[in-house]
Amino acid sequence: MVYILNEMAGQTAIVFCATCASAMKIAVMLRQLGFGAVPLHGQMSQVI
Repeated sequence: MVYILNEMAGQTAIVFCATCASAMKIAVMLRQLGFGAVPLHGQMSQVI
């Protein structure tokens, strides 16, 4: 995945995960590697 994201530098990508926990873990990992990453999942608060 990191190879593909590096090849797509400057573009936007969506990574689909099987669980909310994996979405959080992958977002943290990508941020640690210097990518801008925001986890979006169904257990997020619905704050307006």
